[in-house]
Amino acid sequence: MRPTSLAAVATLSLVLLGCPEAEEQPQPPATEAPEPDPEPDPDPDPEPDEAEEGAWEELPEAPIAGRFNHTTTWADGLVIVWGGQDQDAPAIADDGAAYDPVTREWQQIPAAPIEGRWAHEAVWSGEELIVWGGTAGPDHLADCYDDGARYDPAAGEWQAIPEAPGDRRCAAAVVWADDELLVFGGHRDNGPPGPGDRFDDGLAYDPATDQWRELPPAPLEPRAGAIAVWTGNELIVYGGHTQADAGEGFEYLTDGAAYDPATEQWRPIEDAPLPPRAGQHGVWVGDELVVLGGDDPDPDAAAAGGEAAAYDPADDSWSTLADDPWPEADYTPVLADDVVYLLGSGSPDPGPDEETPEDPPAFAAYLIEEDQWIERPDPPDGPRMHHDLAWTGAQLVVWGGQAQEEPADGILWDPPA
Repeated sequence: MRPTSLAAVATLSLVLLGCPEAEEQPQPPATEAPEPDPEPDPDPDPEPDEAEEGAWEELPEAPIAGRFNHTTTWADGLVIVWGGQDQDAPAIADDGAAYDPVTREWQQIPAAPIEGRWAHEAVWSGEELIVWGGTAGPDHLADCYDDGARYDPAAGEWQAIPEAPGDRRCAAAVVWADDELLVFGGHRDNGPPGPGDRFDDGLAYDPATDQWRELPPAPLEPRAGAIAVWTGNELIVYGGHTQADAGEGFEYLTDGAAYDPATEQWRPIEDAPLPPRAGQHGVWVGDELVVLGGDDPDPDAAAAGGEAAAYDPADDSWSTLADDPWPEADYTPVLADDVVYLLGSGSPDPGPDEETPEDPPAFAAYLIEEDQWIERPDPPDGPRMHHDLAWTGAQLVVWGGQAQEEPADGILWDPPA
């Protein structure tokens, strides 16, 4: 509201001293000044344009059936989708396809020399897609594989890789480390892990020699489901779960260790300033490991508080970050330059005695430099789950999963300019 102007009205008498013949001059009639045009109020909530908010668009239809729990990997010019659980059968998928974001075309890739699987790992070596592990069982806790294969997109050829030494393992931490595949921990493939079922050792696969080797002993207790990232110099392993002291259930961990392949040495890292969480995510952002998300492992406890933290290996220290404002959302993260994008299923279904919570955004972003969480526009088909993401260097590609309990197609996110 504009402030009201006050006008002072004064009468002025002119007296000319020493001029007795002066007469009072007539005054022109008073006129009121015109009221200025009111200034328009600024729009309190202007509509953002695509340049400010970014935009979603649908991908062309892929030459493979819809699926979930697959892998979607950026392979220096191609987005490669492989494996997963086929939504049409349902069955375990043993095929894949490659999408070219320049031509906007898909191409089915040759059949792999391994069994179909889901919950596997896929990494890009710089020349090949390496697929390892996973399961063909009804859940990801049993019937796990210890073999894999390498796919060369330039040659259009696959090559099987040897089985890893030792027992088969599920829920291992896997990462590509410049020139070898590193694997740590996990549990035996005989179902939900019990006492003595978790591993505290690690393995390395070298594509140049097509051989595995064992890593030296780590200063960690056995665990599965840990976070693993490669810093450029070290493998960092954090969190995961071990056996509870009572012998039943899981105990979630907040410790970790770092392994340097050049020296063949492990070192413990400082414990994180985070509560124990199930299903946490870890993202290497160039100089720190950012840990976020996860659920309180106690089903009777209050909802997770959204705590997040970053580990700096240069000085072996943690720093707390801004809390995730949507801790109940089940997000899948991916690093996109200086932003961590998170796409998920939104709010979990409430229990029979719970109120329906306000839905968190299906798509959000964590701005690394600003230490800030922001909402992004939801995908056109809304929240989705069991999908996978790949950042091409310019766009975010999302493929597969389930949206509104239906098979989800591929979509692409063009970020703000």
